[in-house]
Amino acid sequence: MKRKDVLLDFTPLLDVTLILLFFFLLFSTFEVEEAKIKLNNQIEAAEQQMQEANSLAEQLKEDLEIVENASNRQASNIEALLEFNRSANVKLILSMKGGNATVKISQGDTIIATTTPDGDLAGIICTALKNAGYTENDTVLCEFILNGSEPGTKIAYQKIKQNLMYVKADFNYFYYSETDISIGED
Repeated sequence: MKRKDVLLDFTPLLDVTLILLFFFLLFSTFEVEEAKIKLNNQIEAAEQQMQEANSLAEQLKEDLEIVENASNRQASNIEALLEFNRSANVKLILSMKGGNATVKISQGDTIIATTTPDGDLAGIICTALKNAGYTENDTVLCEFILNGSEPGTKIAYQKIKQNLMYVKADFNYFYYSETDISIGED
């Protein structure tokens, strides 16, 4: 028997395999790109949601601070009103003896400082308030008591009024009323 040589040509099969491999690589690259774009869009959406959540958290934090400050203000106001009701609030009492003015600063019945209107009255009042336990954000109700019929009262009154404006600059919620005990005298 005679043997015949058989020639197998794999070139067309190799071409088809390479074409299939090329299309597989091409389409898998497109899928990877699409997946990348989709993932980037999801990341951007998540970052935007995080920014919105952070913004909302900041707004809620600010709102909570406002509520806490309002509660603290109300508590300070109520405390000041109770002190005033018990006559335990701060009083500035101007007395004129022999033309010399003296200012007594008291809290309730306790005198916490004595000075003259000519010195650093605002500084002394602020120091006395701090020593009495008040802070710059506390409500302070103060009575300014004077006898307008005594000689020299007008000049002392003007100096004290000016100094009280300086006290208001240091103590945000410092309020005062004026009582002239000479009114109504015969």
